[in-house]
Order: sequence, then structure tokens, then C-alpha cells
Amino acid sequence: MSTEAIIPVGSDNREHHPRGFSFLGALDACPGACRTTSAPKNLADAGDRGTELHAVMEQSVKQWMTEFEAGGTRLFEEVVEQHLVGLPLSDQKSIRRIVEEIKNFFVVTESLTIGVEERIDLLDPETGFVLSFGYYDVLLILGPNCLIIDYKFVRREIDEAQKNRQGHALAVAVWQAYPDVQDITVLFTLPDCTSTSYTFRRIVDQARLEAELVEILDRSDQPYKVLHAGEQCNYCKHRGRCPAALQSLQTMATEIMPMMVPQSFDVTRIQTGEQMALVRYWAAAMEPIIDAIKEEALKRALRGQRLAIRMGVDEIEYKVFTRQAPRKLASAIDIYKAIKHWMSAEAFICACDTGVTSLTKVAVQVIADRLLAEGKKPNMAQIERDLDAWLKKKELISQEEGSFPFLKRIKIKPE
Repeated sequence: MSTEAIIPVGSDNREHHPRGFSFLGALDACPGACRTTSAPKNLADAGDRGTELHAVMEQSVKQWMTEFEAGGTRLFEEVVEQHLVGLPLSDQKSIRRIVEEIKNFFVVTESLTIGVEERIDLLDPETGFVLSFGYYDVLLILGPNCLIIDYKFVRREIDEAQKNRQGHALAVAVWQAYPDVQDITVLFTLPDCTSTSYTFRRIVDQARLEAELVEILDRSDQPYKVLHAGEQCNYCKHRGRCPAALQSLQTMATEIMPMMVPQSFDVTRIQTGEQMALVRYWAAAMEPIIDAIKEEALKRALRGQRLAIRMGVDEIEYKVFTRQAPRKLASAIDIYKAIKHWMSAEAFICACDTGVTSLTKVAVQVIADRLLAEGKKPNMAQIERDLDAWLKKKELISQEEGSFPFLKRIKIKPE
């Protein structure tokens, strides 16, 4: 088995094994998977949010531990509340939901062992060498029983705890590190989805899970790998040039619309302008199709149709969840009239995000209404030009020199 170097992954500034616990599920689905250090935008945004909320929970648990060791008796949820100040209300709600699930595990007893955000190694049961390592968010040990808590600040389902390879690795690593622990409950808490937990028993599960994890890691070292396209491709740095993923995309494209398909989506392999144009067109052409598919899938799910498919060794299912509609503000003028007794005009303006386009649209309409009230006929285009010139004269708007390039698709009519 290869001994790959430790690599930094994500925005939490911790060192991660390239085949760490959180990546074992992807390796199980596809032995050729390889972790990327730059996630797609939606995953990167979720990762940044997760890192911030992880820090809130970590600080809360550590403070509760410190108070507990000093003889304090404050409830865990009371400690957490003081760390929520300044967070968006949606994030506060997410934290409180997690706290509701785990607060009863934080009990004052002398025999309680607590670990927070610590690395734990998965060892080869035969040689004792470190095969991989990962991190638990919270480890609570009380006699022969153990609870492992892992926060998942994502807005989608994850593999249930009984089947989750990250949970398997955490359980096996804890058994290896703590010989007296017998039963381990792994709890994955999800603030926006249904949390999942499962209790593993040493006498039943340890040998089986160890063998399965070793096989997954051994298989990823094979020079000839059986590649599978699936959800794990989101996390793989080969997703732009993997034969399995490319074949899956090509099949989908040719069945949806008759169009040429690029031989590769790896930009480093595209040599001609014609090839680049084809890749650019193909990517843009898929966007409306994807939107239509998402809309139809939601309609069918709401009608009770089960949307599930097997991808490699995994089965994925799309389930319907509900979320409150986003809040919308009324006009800035109406808002200021309502809150001007509590907030100064300066503070209100600082809280607003002003855009030139929206400002111009509103201002031109206000000026035109005033002219109409005076019996004059407004020239909208002239008002906009005069307003723009006045704002520039007052140095209230500015524009950089030069221009910037962008691509726009046009149709060339045959001669």
C-alpha cells in the first residue's frame, strides 16, 4: 500500500490524509477517485459555512469542558448560546437544532472522557502501520460506551450512519485506540436535513469493518482500476478527464440532443479553437436542460414517485425537503421611514448595498414623477444622461479606464 504525503484540504487549515476518513466513501464507489483541493463553487461555499459553524461548536464544547473540569454546572446549551452572537439567524437556527440533538450527552460525571477536534489514526490490524487518519468533532466515552459526533453543515443528505464509510473508519480507529470501549454510537448531525446515527458493537463489527476498510484502501493502489462515474466525481480532481465520467456525460448528451461531443473536457488537452468552441457550447447547452430536469424531478417527487438509482456500489435517492422562502425587503424609502427613530440616516445608508443600475432606475423615475406633477413632459433618456453627468461631476460614481473582454455566442448566417 502506498504511503502518500499528507496534504492540506479545505479551509479548516488542518492536514488531511489524501485518502482520509471523509474520502473513503468516494474510494469505495470508485477506486480511481482522487481528492481535489479545489471543490466546485457550491461545495466550496458549503465548506466555508461548515468551517465557520464547526468553529462555533468547537469553542462551545471546549468552554463547557473547561468549566466542567473547574467544577462548573452550566448546561451545555447555555454555553453555546453566548457563541451565537453575531451569526446570521439561519445559522443560529442550524446550531440550535444540533444542540437539541446532542445536549443530553453532556452530563456532569467524573468518569466522562471528552475529546474535541482531535486526529485519530486507522491502523493496519496486522502491521500496526497508519493506513489513514481523520478527525472527530466530539468524542464522549462513559465506561464501555462511546459516542462520536460529526457535524455535517451541508444542505443535502449523506449516507446513513450504518453504511457511511467515514463512520466505519471513526469507529474502528476508536476501538483500536481505546481497548475498553465496546459499543460506539456514531452520530452525524445535519442542521438542514435528517440526522443519522448507528451503534456499532466491537464483538460483531470491528473485524468485519477493518477488513472492508483495508480492502478499499488496497484496491485504490491497484494500477488497473475499475472506474465508476457517480456523485463522488464532485470531489475528484480527475473529473474533467476521467474516462468513466466522460463516457457518462457523452451518453447523456447524445441521447438528449444530436450534437457532437468533445473528446475531452480537460482544458489542458484542448489544442484547437474549434475544440474549445465545442466544449464551451456543450457546457452552455446543458444548462437549460438541467433546469428542466430539476423542475420535472421535483414535480414527480411531490406526486410521490420515488427517485432512486444505483451508481456503482451506492444507491442515491432524491427526497423532498422544505425550506422557508427567502425574506424580501420593501423599498428602501419605506424601510427608512419605519425605522428612522431607531437608526440614523448615516447608519441606514451604510447598511444598504447600492448599485448604479438600481439607483439610476429609481432616481430617474422619481425625477420624472416630479416633472409630471409640475405639468412638464419628462424626457427619460435625457434625465438619465443628466443624472449620470451630475453624479460623475460630484465624483459619486467612477469608471475604470479601458474595457474588459467577455464571450457571447452569435449565429453566423450562411452566405
